Amino acid sequence: MSIIYTVKFTDEKKPQFVCTSKTKIDPNRRYPSNTKSEILNWNSAHFVKTAEHRVKLHGQLARLVSEASAHALSGHWASAPETLQSALQPLCGFLGIHHVSIRLRQNDSLVANWRQFTGGSSNDTPLSITSFDTTEGRSPRVDGDKIETQLWKDQTALGSLELLARQSTLTDAFCDQGLIDILGSVISHSLARWLSEFDQEQDRERLHKAQAFANIGTWEWNLETNEMVWTEIIPVLFGYPEGGLETSYANFMAAVHPDDRADVEAGIAAAIEYDEPYRVEHRAVWPDGTVRWLLETGAVVRSDDGTAKQMLSVVEDVTQVHEAEQQLANQASLLNMLHESLTTFIREGKFRATLDTMLESLLELTNSEFGFLAEVLQDGEEAPYLRVQSITNLPWSLPSEEMCSRVGTDRFELPGLDNVMGELIRNKKVVSVDETRSVELFAGLPEGHPEIRTFLSVPILVGSDLVGVFAIANRDSGYDQSLISFLQPFTTTYGVIINSQRMIDMEGNNRKSLVREKQRADQANRAKSEFLSSMSHELRTPLNAILGFGQLLESDAALNEDQQDSANEILSASNHLLALINEVLDLARIESGKLDLSLETIPVRAIIDEALMLIRLSAEKRGIQISISNMANLRVTADWTRLKQALLNLLSNAVKYNRSEGSILIEAKPHGTAWVDIRVTDTGPGIPESRIPELFQPFNRLGAELSHIEGTGIGLSLTHRLVELMGGSIGLTSVVGEGSTFWIRLPVEQGHTSTNAEPSINSGQSKTLSGEQTVTKNKSILYIEDNPANLKLVERIVQRQPDFSLISATTAEEGLNLARTCQPDLILLDINLPDMNGYTILHKLETQAPPNNAPVIALTASAMHCEVRRGKNAGFDDYLTKPINIAELTNTFKKYLG
Repeated sequence: MSIIYTVKFTDEKKPQFVCTSKTKIDPNRRYPSNTKSEILNWNSAHFVKTAEHRVKLHGQLARLVSEASAHALSGHWASAPETLQSALQPLCGFLGIHHVSIRLRQNDSLVANWRQFTGGSSNDTPLSITSFDTTEGRSPRVDGDKIETQLWKDQTALGSLELLARQSTLTDAFCDQGLIDILGSVISHSLARWLSEFDQEQDRERLHKAQAFANIGTWEWNLETNEMVWTEIIPVLFGYPEGGLETSYANFMAAVHPDDRADVEAGIAAAIEYDEPYRVEHRAVWPDGTVRWLLETGAVVRSDDGTAKQMLSVVEDVTQVHEAEQQLANQASLLNMLHESLTTFIREGKFRATLDTMLESLLELTNSEFGFLAEVLQDGEEAPYLRVQSITNLPWSLPSEEMCSRVGTDRFELPGLDNVMGELIRNKKVVSVDETRSVELFAGLPEGHPEIRTFLSVPILVGSDLVGVFAIANRDSGYDQSLISFLQPFTTTYGVIINSQRMIDMEGNNRKSLVREKQRADQANRAKSEFLSSMSHELRTPLNAILGFGQLLESDAALNEDQQDSANEILSASNHLLALINEVLDLARIESGKLDLSLETIPVRAIIDEALMLIRLSAEKRGIQISISNMANLRVTADWTRLKQALLNLLSNAVKYNRSEGSILIEAKPHGTAWVDIRVTDTGPGIPESRIPELFQPFNRLGAELSHIEGTGIGLSLTHRLVELMGGSIGLTSVVGEGSTFWIRLPVEQGHTSTNAEPSINSGQSKTLSGEQTVTKNKSILYIEDNPANLKLVERIVQRQPDFSLISATTAEEGLNLARTCQPDLILLDINLPDMNGYTILHKLETQAPPNNAPVIALTASAMHCEVRRGKNAGFDDYLTKPINIAELTNTFKKYLG
């Protein structure tokens, strides 16, 4: 029997011989004794040779796996496919592997680059790297078995390794001995390292780009070894190319501006010794001499015992920030100087002194050596010339010194401008001269005149008019567009000052003539006022006798019918003359500005009703029907007396010029949101459109003076002016044969009252001008109000109440005195008094001695909800709003006075 052995490797990688088959020796067959021995010997020898060969192959396999692993652990991420192919090629050739496939779960830009790998020679085993979420690059269909192992790194699945090979004892051994897993582990480690290195390099590249874009670099200084490292941007920040400055603390300090090194060293020392934050702004001098500003911020890393081990710092180029801050500071200085100069000029009116200050500041801000400010004037032939108003005092000779003393006068003027200044005046454009042109342009300067290297001249325009010019010279860096733009506020302010001075000069020239004209106007006004006063007195005196005796005659029962009729004619003519006098005087007062108005909020319906009371009787005599429509609850801002006068004029005309048995319609409608129209429509003959413009002319009755209808021709003219004084307007529409509609347009209520009249006490029947009571009733009411119309209205309301009497005051001080001396039973108080507001008065009433415990009621036009709430919270017993509701006010009296 022959025995066949197979070599197996133990866990310790030692060969172990295992019997796998036996060959029987036929017992019936006769073998020579030596034959049996030979058979056994041959099988044993063959077994040994086979075992040795397999051990050799397995050892070679283990060596190839080890070499592939070592090779795979080397290389760079950018050449990972080449490295893996090169590392696996000997092993693949030995095992007969036809294709190697690595499938990764990660799919980023690096894996995408690896997927494109198609390198290697035709004899190399193909290698493909793919992702699980892609379909390209899968293992091709090749005859043979697939050997696969998973790729892991720190319990994280990276992907899988697939080898396609025909089955053999070597591939079985490759798998059974775990060599495939060992190789997979090595490849996993390499892939993980390459992916990590790629990410780190990407981070470094992003950091480099970010630092380059932001002009920011970082440095680290090992305080124990004195070694320093910095990013690639640090040399750039110090004026060197990347990598052009050797990393060292000495080189770092050498790049710092000499004047700033002490500050940098002090900042570093404070951070190391006292753990203070490192923040230093310093200059760096570049190799070409350029000076840049850098900002360094950092901190010190310390050990557990507090020992300083490492210092880190961020370096940022802040030159633009520093320049912007400097520019802002210069702009602030310029604007402050201009503000102060303009303020001084307005306050003191010193033209020359202001310009001297402005020129001095201009030279300092622009780093110029000298300059001048001039005004552009025109001679009799309208040819422009310059009058120098301020100049740098640089006398180079006695004549030049004497010339500088004439600045600002007509003795320092520059006509015949055929030079650089003439070019500016002709073109009204900036002239800037650099050093390349200055020698040619300024070759004709007087002997001894300072050299002009660079020059700038700027026109001063007000609108399109050239009014001045300024020029400065010898700025080392020249004059560019940015400086011209920077000086724009100076240009504008200088133009304003020149124009203002010209206006002042014109005002000075015209002042005497204006004073004379004013004196003549004042004399004319005084004469007019004296004439009006005299005319009023001289006309009213005889008219008073005529009216008086006429009324006596009218009341005499002994007169016959003809005599009675004559007396009536006398009274009618006298009343007409009195109306004419009153209207003429009103017109004169309006023209002279002596007509006082007391504007207040007026209910439209109330004033129309009051006007109708005076006109209704004459309308009934002629059979004219009066109707009122669309009143709503409208209120306007006007003077009560003057508005009633205007309405009476319109209503009386509507009655006089109407047909018998005609009609009058009175309406009030809103006009937009800010106005109210009061309309009076009649059924008279109408007015031709061509004659409407004549209607408001004084004494123009449009031919009615030839009729039997009485009139003065002043009423509509007076009404027109009264309405305009109250901030309104008047107009009409008319159809001949149908009638006319006159309208008055007034502003809606404004929530407060005002007056252009002097405050006065409206005593009526309740008190004298001295404030003493003349009529004593059961309960007294003190009303503190500055508006005469409001006082009169409340007085009339109180007169209807037999149990109450009224004391009135038009100022806060007078009201407080009356409250203390008269001790009223109730106080009505307007909040918006001119000399003191109602809340202050209320407080004084509560604290003054002797105290007054009377209820205090606010009666005011401040009607907003917040104002009513504020009044009640302040301590008013009640809060009533205007316009006055008579019933509400009467009930309030009864509520507090019984």
